[in-house]
Amino acid sequence: MKVSVALCTYNGAPYIEKQLESILNQTRLPDEIVLSDDGSGDDTVLRARKLLSAGEIPFRILENPVSLGVAENFRSAVSYCCGDYIFTCDQDDLWFPDKVEAFLNAFEKTGAALLFSDGILIDGEGNDLKSRLWEVYRIDPESIEKKGIFEEILRRPIVTGAAMAFSRSLAQRWDRVPAPFLHDEWLSVLAAAADEACFLSRPTFFYRQHRNNVVGAGKRSFFGRLKNWLGDAAGLKEFHAKRFLRAKEILAAAEKSGYEEKAAACVSFWKTVTELDEQKGLRSVFRALRLYRLGGYGSFYAGLHSFLRHGAVLLFGKNR
Repeated sequence: MKVSVALCTYNGAPYIEKQLESILNQTRLPDEIVLSDDGSGDDTVLRARKLLSAGEIPFRILENPVSLGVAENFRSAVSYCCGDYIFTCDQDDLWFPDKVEAFLNAFEKTGAALLFSDGILIDGEGNDLKSRLWEVYRIDPESIEKKGIFEEILRRPIVTGAAMAFSRSLAQRWDRVPAPFLHDEWLSVLAAAADEACFLSRPTFFYRQHRNNVVGAGKRSFFGRLKNWLGDAAGLKEFHAKRFLRAKEILAAAEKSGYEEKAAACVSFWKTVTELDEQKGLRSVFRALRLYRLGGYGSFYAGLHSFLRHGAVLLFGKNR
């Protein structure tokens, strides 16, 4: 069973060595590392090459002549991987020593095509923030086991690339990254729609939080979010439009699966939400209330909080 690591970098010099050291010190070493750099202006590649050259793991370094962006850079790196299982890897995190071993054991036990795990948050200096990734994202493993991963993904993204690994067979089905997805979310959709996604409820890595994160995890209160949305009704409208587009792509991925009916209901919900955003006013609030009573905000959004926020914006929101 061969293991590949697809590591993507961009101006990651302050962190790349620590991340690579955590990979080079695994209890079960990967069989190859494919590093794809997206045009760094610092010495990320130089540092990585020096450290990898001193290690035991075969490696390949790709330097993109033109920036591909996060999602396509990862897709490019994965296309060069030869492993039976592929770990996507950020440049600034730290792996637990047994991450590869734990995932391989879980793949063997579950037969899954994609696995993801929890993580522990650290700051830019590596200090423990005393919080877990799933705690911040409000991911409840018991709820996911009860409802299923696909239904949770219908509501929101729950898989981050730093926390996942997947089979070569899944990678071969990955021919694009449709808007508005990132690579990790789209792969999780493909796997979940085929009932091939599972998770490890334990953490397997340290997830670094700092201002340069492409996608990070941060705590914000409901009232803080509400204040932001009330001041930017156009921003919420754009967010809803992206969720409508997202739902349509998920429906296409779920075609001829057991989830097609549920995915179609999700599309219908977001279609109505975007229509309400065009109308606004008290009448729209009553239509939103009907959607809430029918369970739409609970099944496909964030429940009561999202309904209250949307209703407030429909009545009082301001366009910036």
